[in-house]
Amino acid sequence: MDEQTGLNSQRFTIQVPRLRWRWRILLVLLCLGGVLESRSIVASWGADKTLPVSFRPASETHMLYAVHDATELHLTVWEPLTKPNGRMVLFFHAGGWITGSRRTAGPDSILLTLCEQGYVIASADYRLVDACGTFPANLRDCRAALEWCQTHASDYGADPSQVILMGASAGAHLAAITAAATPDRRWDRDPRKFTPPALVVGIYGIYDFTGCALSESPDWIRAMVVEDSLREPASPQSWISPADPPVILLAAEDDRTTPYVQSRDYALALWAAGIDGSLLTVKHADHKFEPAWGTPSPNAEGRRTFIVEEIDRLLTETKKH
Repeated sequence: MDEQTGLNSQRFTIQVPRLRWRWRILLVLLCLGGVLESRSIVASWGADKTLPVSFRPASETHMLYAVHDATELHLTVWEPLTKPNGRMVLFFHAGGWITGSRRTAGPDSILLTLCEQGYVIASADYRLVDACGTFPANLRDCRAALEWCQTHASDYGADPSQVILMGASAGAHLAAITAAATPDRRWDRDPRKFTPPALVVGIYGIYDFTGCALSESPDWIRAMVVEDSLREPASPQSWISPADPPVILLAAEDDRTTPYVQSRDYALALWAAGIDGSLLTVKHADHKFEPAWGTPSPNAEGRRTFIVEEIDRLLTETKKH
């Protein structure tokens, strides 16, 4: 047990001879054997709140990255106060594809933490359902945002090959499917220009719509996947291939919005395909890592540390191959 973070972690590696890479499944067990108090977190904000006043990057720039169907799409770039470390994170916000904007922060202050460590941060708007942002329109938007970041990363001191996609909830779905190497090319604005990101971070996302008919799905899913024929193509898990980049997943075990099985099964499918990555399972947590069933909240500092360390590990290992 880590006395500082209140984390009890188990790490193990699954290896298969035919695979060059490995999947490392990291289970974080919180608050075992009693009620533990979480450490206080400075400048923390949730997935449903805007950036805090204490967030002060070196500069903030608002950019037009695409115009799709007469809709202007913007992203905001935050440059770090410290020297850029060569990496750029493109974040897609939560909101069930219905609400939210690029001003919506990531969970656990992760964008602030990464910016403080030298990452250039970009957060992009994409068309929401009420603006024809159903699938695959939102995929086109996110692909265009990724292309913009890869094209302009060097303007901010980042390496175009080191652009990382990150998203929470609906944004995690969009990050995962945007990174897929093999979606139907008719959905790409220009498939010849597509370059996958360096890595994907998905936080309590949904990755497979094929488990039930749309008539049995929540309203917010039916609003985005408008017909049964799109359930499979809209599912990131359907497009997994060995050419995909590494993936980091975080999931809440008691999530009643995007069930934990979504992340677990996606991790297993990635591992089977030989994609390197990690899964962090947070105990006693509901969606947005809120306390579930009256149990203590998971430790946000530990989750931030996990993401930072796993990004370093996976990008370092990728360079070695």
